[in-house]
Amino acid sequence: MRPTLEAIAEEKIHPPIKTEQELNQEEVYKHTTGICFGEQNGVEDCREIDAVLIFGTSKQGCQTACGRYLRDLIEFGNPTDVYVTGGKIDASGYSESDKMRDIIFANGSLNSSGINFHFESLSKNTLENVNQAFAQGLARHEKIAFIGKWQHCGRCRLTIQKVAPLIRTIFQRGYMVSFLDAPGVLAPEFWFNVPEYKRVVFEELAKIACYGERGDIAYPSHIASKISTIKQLFSNLGWLWPVIT
Repeated sequence: MRPTLEAIAEEKIHPPIKTEQELNQEEVYKHTTGICFGEQNGVEDCREIDAVLIFGTSKQGCQTACGRYLRDLIEFGNPTDVYVTGGKIDASGYSESDKMRDIIFANGSLNSSGINFHFESLSKNTLENVNQAFAQGLARHEKIAFIGKWQHCGRCRLTIQKVAPLIRTIFQRGYMVSFLDAPGVLAPEFWFNVPEYKRVVFEELAKIACYGERGDIAYPSHIASKISTIKQLFSNLGWLWPVIT
């Protein structure tokens, strides 16, 4: 039976009182979203950037998204350099950056663009991604944009800030991912409704805590404080904190 207009109006005037558990969950989701998904920028924000950094990915759909985001950044941002990272090898024997090279130059439009492209196939994780780009010259730029999975962008930014602290401005272009066994996409406003997405995001949060505490990434006090609050809320809710090795 559909609710009456009077019932709908009453609910708007007097919304249901949330339980302490519901309020704690909302706090966890809010803080976790801010930390993991980071500060997203529109492509129009990324004008006159010096360089673009692409974090490697093995998923074909993600690689296609990286290529599309890169073309937009080149059009709006006019970078001089593009750093493409990723050394994980797939079943065909190609690295992540090898696959990205094929996507970037697929239509030939960038072959004579004058942009300096730097590809590396040694890195196996986010810290190595940035270290390899750093070795190829990333740190000489003051204003960059990076491309990565949206739920991973918070850690990407903190890693850049640790390895290359002199980079003055960092723009973020995060793309959404999806899983075959989960509905919808892994988005900031949706992830906590899907068990598989929750697992991925909470593991990402735990990695930020773990890597921040051991010094692998920048770990500013406001991030550390929020994570401390989230851990206490986990305890209050009876949730287990993900174990990261």
